[in-house]
Amino acid sequence: MSALRPTTPAPSHVAPLLTALALLVLFILIWRNQAAYPLIFMDEWSYSSYARLQPLAEAIVPSYLYLALFGLTNACGDSFLQCTRIGNAVLLVGAVPFLYLTGRRYCSAPLAAALALLAVLAPFNSYTVYFMPEASYFFGFSVLSWAVLARHGQWPDLAVAALGGALLGALSLIKVHALFLTPALLAFIWYCSWRRSGWRVLPLLLPASAIITVACLLAVKLGLGYLLAGKAGLSLLGSFYGGHASNSSGFAHLLPVLAAAWHSLQGHLLGLALMYALPIAAMLTLACSPAQRAAIPGAARLTLYTVLMLGAALAMTVAYTGSIASAAAGEGERMHLRYYDFVFPLMLLSSAGLLAAPEVRRNVRLLCALPLAAALLLAQFWLPAHFHPSFIDGPELSQPMRWVGWLQLPLLLLWVSRPRLALLAFLLVLTPLNCIVGELQTRAILSRAEQPSPYDLAGRYAHQALTPAQRASLSIAGAEVPGIYRAMFHVDQRDVGMVRLQPGAPLDLTQAPGDSDWLLVVGQHALPAQLAVQGSGPGYSLLRLPPRSKLLHTIEFKQPDRNVLAASSGLGDAEHWGSWTLGDTVQLEFAQPLPQRLTIQLRGHAYGPNVGATVIARVGSQQQSFRLNASDSEQDVTLQFDTDGQQRRLQLTIPHPTTPQSQGQGNDPRALGLGLINLRIAERPAAP
Repeated sequence: MSALRPTTPAPSHVAPLLTALALLVLFILIWRNQAAYPLIFMDEWSYSSYARLQPLAEAIVPSYLYLALFGLTNACGDSFLQCTRIGNAVLLVGAVPFLYLTGRRYCSAPLAAALALLAVLAPFNSYTVYFMPEASYFFGFSVLSWAVLARHGQWPDLAVAALGGALLGALSLIKVHALFLTPALLAFIWYCSWRRSGWRVLPLLLPASAIITVACLLAVKLGLGYLLAGKAGLSLLGSFYGGHASNSSGFAHLLPVLAAAWHSLQGHLLGLALMYALPIAAMLTLACSPAQRAAIPGAARLTLYTVLMLGAALAMTVAYTGSIASAAAGEGERMHLRYYDFVFPLMLLSSAGLLAAPEVRRNVRLLCALPLAAALLLAQFWLPAHFHPSFIDGPELSQPMRWVGWLQLPLLLLWVSRPRLALLAFLLVLTPLNCIVGELQTRAILSRAEQPSPYDLAGRYAHQALTPAQRASLSIAGAEVPGIYRAMFHVDQRDVGMVRLQPGAPLDLTQAPGDSDWLLVVGQHALPAQLAVQGSGPGYSLLRLPPRSKLLHTIEFKQPDRNVLAASSGLGDAEHWGSWTLGDTVQLEFAQPLPQRLTIQLRGHAYGPNVGATVIARVGSQQQSFRLNASDSEQDVTLQFDTDGQQRRLQLTIPHPTTPQSQGQGNDPRALGLGLINLRIAERPAAP
């Protein structure tokens, strides 16, 4: 096994060959990624919008370093997505030298080079296709790991703590998840110090290293965040993740979150067994054998670092999944491997380092292999029945990759008798096979993504047919929310409105947004004769809306202005977002008479059986009907009345007041109907 051990210096041919092969991989990724339409919505639209179409301070995720870097793709004009994909590929392949230098410390240079290349050829490289920060985070974590592992033992522990904290601060400006790696970094520093100097250093090292790490992390995160985004950059989690954290706080919320997190953890542990049963078995024998740890102290430290980082990222993943499990059906069954698969290259390098370990007794290996073989078998059958492993959330566990996982069973059997041969087969046979299957899977998906959907065509048409000013007053209507975001991505304009329609249902005039001049309708929906079609194509129509009404007053139901809304009945207490309707009738009494050519613009959502049901709105002797087609997002409706100029009351008749208690959604006894966010009173222009 001497050929697998690290040597100094490395053979002279390794670095040039590695550079040439890395450039070849870069070319292949760039060539592969260019033709596909965007795939993940709303994520890709959100990151593109935050990075390119609005000030960084308005982003709800604090990924300011990533957003600033990829905001530069505006220089590419309409080819910004292609430039983003090139940037992703450059960053992913840019991790190769850092992975090689990390592995070079624990195994031979040729093996370290091969594993560094396999790490970027793995299914993870599918993330280079998306306008998302995964490839940037992969690069940043590779730099962090190289720096910490190369400097520990050479620099004082507090200097390593400062370096690691600073790099984590920068990494958290790519994805805020990096903050949760801090305990793993500190635990690694403490362990290395304990192994080197014993217990006597820990009473001073523990608090000092924690303070220095957190101080350097915050200095970089908040300092650089402030330079990039101003005061918004001083937020630790950002409004999106901060909102999740606050919504999951409190004992009443904690128990269901913990239950969902425990369910998620079971799935992820089985997934890890399916992917890495053999390396985990080798790590278990290392944990059981002081002789192995003494023989390969460097590889033992790398293994510990890998386990700590993977454990921290996995804990964050299941906690986050638990916090959103109740947000929508199926959320608790999703497997977000992309929140920790950036650690997977270290699983390969750790396995390579263990090749030099002396063998332990066969019965020890058998005891480690049996539970992992059982977990692997259980994962193959139980995982797809209770979870939803998908190519988007974790390409490593999509169906073709699970088939390859069966091959670890004979490798575990071989490992019991020939451990080094089994590890080599995992690294140099099974891992390349995973890369090949993953690449075929990615290419098949990207090939399908080269065919545009009606939403792609509609968005591209609107981008070309409308000026930037016109696009700023555009709304998009359709039955598929991901499709609407897809069209928004191509329109490439911030603040485009959304109108959700029922599949195949006609577009009602009340659904035409009152604050837009143009409406792009996608799908098979009958259009009102009163609206002029300005252009159309396969599966979409662009409509010109009537002139906007003059806005007079706005009522925010979370804090109604009593100078506008004098009195009300049938409304619940104001909440942070607005107010629920209670019962079957809502009366709104206004302080001033409503205009004769009245336009009411109502924003809200429906609860339970009220989704898609007819709501009656009355002003004086006139009435209009409307529907809210969503319970999980806000929707605008526009109602027009002709009054005598003396009316002050708006009445809403709710079709199906329903208690959450009757729906099995807690103990709330209130009869809810609509969630009202705001109401705008406007006056239509006089007819010409």
